[in-house]
Amino acid sequence: MHLAVIIDPEQERIYTTFDASGVELERFADLCAMIPDVSLAGNLKIAGNAELSADPFEIFSLSVEGEVFEADFAVKGVEIRNRADQGHGLRPVRLTLNKDGTDRYLVNLSGFDIVSPIPVQVLDFTADFTKTLSGVGCAGKIRAKVEKSVEHDTAVNLVFRGDYSPEGWTFDAATGDPGLSGPVFETGGLLLESGSPQFKISGKGSGQEGSAEYIVRLPGLHAKADSFKVALPRVSLAGHISALSGNFSLDGMLLFSDGMMSDEKRKIAISGISGEIPLKWPCLEPGDKGKLVVESVQINGMELGAGLVRVCQKGMSIVVEGEQKVGLIPGLELNFSGEAGFLGSDRFEALIDFEIPEYTPAFPVELGDFLPGAAGFSVHGTFEGVGALSCSGSAYNCSLKGALSSGKLLSLEKGMEVEGINVSLAIPDLLALQSAPGQILTFEKARMGKIEIDGGAIDFQIESGGSLFVEKGVFNWCDGRIHTQALRISPLREDYNLILFCDRLNLSMLLEQLGSVQAEGGCTVNGRIPVRWNRGKISFNDGFLFSTPGRGGKIRLFGTEILTAGIPVDSVQFAQLDLAREALKDYDYKWAKLGLSTEDEILVMRLKLDGSPAGPLPFVFREELGGFARVEATAPGSNFQGISLDVNFRLPLDRILSYGKGLSDVMKMMQDVSDQKSLDRR
Repeated sequence: MHLAVIIDPEQERIYTTFDASGVELERFADLCAMIPDVSLAGNLKIAGNAELSADPFEIFSLSVEGEVFEADFAVKGVEIRNRADQGHGLRPVRLTLNKDGTDRYLVNLSGFDIVSPIPVQVLDFTADFTKTLSGVGCAGKIRAKVEKSVEHDTAVNLVFRGDYSPEGWTFDAATGDPGLSGPVFETGGLLLESGSPQFKISGKGSGQEGSAEYIVRLPGLHAKADSFKVALPRVSLAGHISALSGNFSLDGMLLFSDGMMSDEKRKIAISGISGEIPLKWPCLEPGDKGKLVVESVQINGMELGAGLVRVCQKGMSIVVEGEQKVGLIPGLELNFSGEAGFLGSDRFEALIDFEIPEYTPAFPVELGDFLPGAAGFSVHGTFEGVGALSCSGSAYNCSLKGALSSGKLLSLEKGMEVEGINVSLAIPDLLALQSAPGQILTFEKARMGKIEIDGGAIDFQIESGGSLFVEKGVFNWCDGRIHTQALRISPLREDYNLILFCDRLNLSMLLEQLGSVQAEGGCTVNGRIPVRWNRGKISFNDGFLFSTPGRGGKIRLFGTEILTAGIPVDSVQFAQLDLAREALKDYDYKWAKLGLSTEDEILVMRLKLDGSPAGPLPFVFREELGGFARVEATAPGSNFQGISLDVNFRLPLDRILSYGKGLSDVMKMMQDVSDQKSLDRR
């Protein structure tokens, strides 16, 4: 350290210059310890000169310039450090102090950041201290910006003044003339922007005790990241600051209204956002509760209704809990709770858990209200679920684990009904609507027209983009089972091919459901049925089912009038088909085969049987007819040692599947499309 002193006895003046560098402020730790909650660290470089008198002591002029490197100051929780200068390391904290012969002291500070409690860059601090009759007055200006600001011309000017005397002190401060634009800064991937902020504070006190009132207004606050946007037209924070024995505390009420949030990519729109949130600092325990109101929540154009959220502060975060009523489903409510804020990091984070309590709607829910492609379908049952919404900066995700029990799916238009549905669905990404693989849906009974399935299970996954991947399916049909292969169903695809692998289907039940006849018998068939779905139409391509080789049995078919419908009674053809009808009433088969195919919209079933009637048939051979003719019941008939039957059923498939008409209506439909049946006699 260099110090030079010149004394002028005649003028009773002392002239001094000083110059020091590398002064470690930690050496003054003992002195700082005399002031509670104050710490000082860094390297000081200082130079200056002064003109003063010793008796009485008076400073006539003073000029000091100093720089502090590696600064780390803390006063009552307010932490100050050097500012980073891009490409040049850390800027020193610069200090100038001047007195020009009057009672005014001019102080200027620059090049430092307030790290906590709120990160702020102080670009310039200028103060004018003036000695008054009762004490000291000051006035000045602070130019500052939020640390994460990405535009340098959006700093805020704060003008202040104050007075101090042994009796007490007063001060007030306010923002200067509003600029053309407000701050723009980035944090955690979010770009925040607002109009020019407005701030006003005034306070008074004595010694280390005092209080102040403040208000902050942020007009037009906006946040955005990619397709995510938030807009709050009016935001204000007003409250009270108190100081007691040097300890500061702050409380306030954050108000905002007419807000909106949207995400074009995920098709989310929330409007009518308003809130009243009590805040305080420091906040060691959860504070008073406020509220957040949402008037409308829409996802994919679906209106989910309004919501009320109860909020309270906890540290630097907000604890939330509330309910969201789902407008599309009367009575359905979403309960949620969680925490949002700066959870131990410099980016906004949130973790909200939600729950759908066990709920059974009073009326079936129309699926067309949620998915336009499902118009005409309704679902009923007991719903429940749990999920979580997490957010880190601009990235967020929503997961759901839901369940439907004792469910029922119904379409009166298509004649479809599925009962006893049970499914647990895990969706790690609800916003992308993508489930985990290996989800399982089971049901107890399904009906489509006259086709009835006695339960089954489907392993599936909902994929992003609206695709459904069916990993496998097993269905109980006609006392047997049907297995399906893997199939991916895409919203843009309208043509699918699927093979049904059939295991031990009861032939009699199959013929009843597809052929609209009454059947009995224990014949079981196996095989495969290729199915095509094209633009909502079902067709079969050379399906083939056969009985177990070497195992015969009995089959009985009744109500087979469809075999002779539309054929003249006095024709040879009618007599042959009439014989076949009679034989099928009680037939012992050695083997059976059934072919399935479609021609246009007609289902063609080709039934082939090899065996013989169980007893005599009321038919005798007539040479003049060249075939068999029916005789009276009292007349003896004929015994057939062996007869092979080849019978074709032609059925209007779409109408049977879609409408499920009664037996008489189906028979009437089939009269219009009946075809020549053949009989091979041996």
